[in-house]
Amino acid sequence: MLLGINKKDNTFFKILKNNISFDLGVKGVSSSGLGNIKENGYTVDPIVYIYNTHENESYSNKGYENINVNPTVKDVSFLLASLLKERGIPTLVEENSFVEFQRLNNWDYSALYKVSRIYLENTIKKYDNIKLYIDLHRDSIKKSDSTITLNGKNYAKILFVVGINNPNYLENYKLSKELNDKICLTKNICRGILKKTSANANGIYNQDLDKKIVLLEIGGYQNSIEEVTNTLELIANSLKDYFNV
Repeated sequence: MLLGINKKDNTFFKILKNNISFDLGVKGVSSSGLGNIKENGYTVDPIVYIYNTHENESYSNKGYENINVNPTVKDVSFLLASLLKERGIPTLVEENSFVEFQRLNNWDYSALYKVSRIYLENTIKKYDNIKLYIDLHRDSIKKSDSTITLNGKNYAKILFVVGINNPNYLENYKLSKELNDKICLTKNICRGILKKTSANANGIYNQDLDKKIVLLEIGGYQNSIEEVTNTLELIANSLKDYFNV
């Protein structure tokens, strides 16, 4: 839950959960995105890697209108990582700024999948134990289509996207369907699996690099961080079951 905001610097949100604080959304390029995860002084290999090809996709700041920054998908990635950690799933979030990389190379917006591909390839080479790669996005649909109310609580709906113009298509689809079916035990929280070709979209989404890559759209631009967080809890519980930890 979004509980507090740093008063000195409005460029990031502070998320407080279970006595753990995270300063999120800091602008700039970090060199630690591919670093090792430390747990109690020991190096832990991640089994999940979360990155955001479109890292500036943002959500509503409903309830926090007094500030001029909206939470982004990168903020949500760190929150999901913390929920997975609580469930015994070591998770690495890509901290480097893809947008900054794009800007420094004078590439246009369409090149962001080229940027994320570079970091994804490096991560695949660096870590042997990763079992799931998540490219986390949010959709551009209106709230009436991106939200479901269950037992008085609002949830941001999720959608899996699979590019069918890659040699791993069948494996990528199988994985997306397995995760979709687990999460969708909660009625109507999922919007299904969208197959895309190069005729009307990217068609690959870097899923040709590995069979364990999923593209996950969580909610839409009008969803609040609370609604997204409710969905993250369901995803984290489903992944705990998926990894049997």
